[in-house]
Formats: sequence, structure tokens, C-alpha cells
Amino acid sequence: MRGGELLAGAGGALLFVTLFLPWFGKVSRFCTPFPGHSCGHNFDAWQVFGFTDVVLLAAALAGLTMAVLAGASSKTDTQITSACLTVPIGLLATLLVLYRVFEPVRELDPRFGLFLGLAACLAITYGSWRAVRNERPSRVARPARQRSALRTR
Repeated sequence: MRGGELLAGAGGALLFVTLFLPWFGKVSRFCTPFPGHSCGHNFDAWQVFGFTDVVLLAAALAGLTMAVLAGASSKTDTQITSACLTVPIGLLATLLVLYRVFEPVRELDPRFGLFLGLAACLAITYGSWRAVRNERPSRVARPARQRSALRTR
């Protein structure tokens, strides 16, 4: 497995986990926070987004699938095809999350899940782009067979 596939797979796994962490929240005006206790409500990506969460899930699954196919297959066609399909999905997810960094949803405050999600989307996009650009053969590919010189016509 090459570095691009590994990075995209790690980004996909991180993004999948991050979808269930708090992305946005609202602090209540009537509450005084104590150590270890938060006031207000936190919302994960599934509660806040309508269409964006589907794109984020597709990006996470594309990154994971690319890593699995790179580890399971010795054909480079499968690896390059999965990486080529992952690049636009990862780029769209990165742009959607980056938009939400600058324009939060419904006056909610950003939480740490938003920034972890952005880092995961960047890892998927860069890893898949790097896998497409990498021209070296995979380490799991079989070396070319040497033809015997004893064989003559």
C-alpha cells in the first residue's frame, strides 16, 4: 500500500468517526458552567446538515474503499480508478466543510468536530490526489517474471 492510499484511508476512518462528534453548539445564557459540565446543546453532523452529511459519508466511504482496494488488489487499474473517483468527492466534501468554517449553521458556535472533519476531508483529498499522481508500482504488486534464456525456437 502506498502513502496516498494510506492517508486517504486514515482520513476516511477519521471522518466517519468525526460525523458523530459535536460540530456545532449553542451555549445557554441561563447556565453557569462548572468544571466537567457544559451548558447548552451540541449538535453532530447528522443533526445539523441536510445534504452535506451525505457527501461527507460518501467521502469517508470512498477514502476507506480506496485503501481497502489498494491493500487487497495487486492490479494498479483498480487502485487508480478508485483514487480518481475519490478525488472529486473528497474535494467537494472539503469545500463544503470549509464553507461551514466561515459560515456556521443558524448562528451556532463551531465545535472541535468541525475542525477534525476539515482535517479528515483534506487528508482524503490529498491522499487520493497523491495516489493518482504516484507512478511507482504498489509494494503489493508482483515483480515481473524473468524469461528463461534456455528456451529457444
